[in-house]
Amino acid sequence: MGKDELIANFKILRQIQEIDLELKTIQEQLNLIPSTIAKHKEELENYQKALLDDKKAIEKLTVETKSKEIEINSNQETLKKYNAQLYAVKTNKEYSSLLHEIEEIKRKNSHIEDNVLELMENIDSKEKSVKEKTKNLETLKEEFDKKEKEEKEKERTLNEKLIQKQKEKEEIASKVDQALLAKYQRISNAKNGLALVSIVGSSCGGCNMEIPPQIRNEIKLCSKIITCERCGRILYCEESLNVPG
Repeated sequence: MGKDELIANFKILRQIQEIDLELKTIQEQLNLIPSTIAKHKEELENYQKALLDDKKAIEKLTVETKSKEIEINSNQETLKKYNAQLYAVKTNKEYSSLLHEIEEIKRKNSHIEDNVLELMENIDSKEKSVKEKTKNLETLKEEFDKKEKEEKEKERTLNEKLIQKQKEKEEIASKVDQALLAKYQRISNAKNGLALVSIVGSSCGGCNMEIPPQIRNEIKLCSKIITCERCGRILYCEESLNVPG
């Protein structure tokens, strides 16, 4: 391959590489879309779960409250019975024993009533939370639907752009030496899309390795394809490619 032909091929390869890097960016953006939608969906589902947990908590607290109220009523009935028995006892010992039982039941009921008040406060708090979450959930659903629609539209646009760039690459690739293209593609796949680099000063533009003067001269002359000894990328000289002719 002569100098002029090699320069022409390098110019085309450079265009191909620019497209490949664009394709890489587009694909990376496309790859993020499912996880972005999944993240928004997870946030919505977590909020729905929190709402459901509050509702279940209210049910549990309500059952517990009713159980406590039944216990209070049962104790009240026992108190009535014991109070009636006070008039029937015949000894001071029996009287004192009944008074002790009555005071113990009153103490228990007082403690249970405190628990009931606490449970009712918790129920009230949870009901307010459910009301607020239910209201917010509608907004969150609307926001999720909007975000999902935006991501789907973004996905559609990116796919269109991807197809367009792929066609553009195919058209340009048909104009380059196919053996050189295959070499470029192998290196590109191994080097994260960067197969063709210019020399920067006296170093490789890909890995910064110092290039010997003789090799630099050969690169500038565009007499043959030269790759970096360290990173394996194809090297070219920017000045040589920009020379009119």
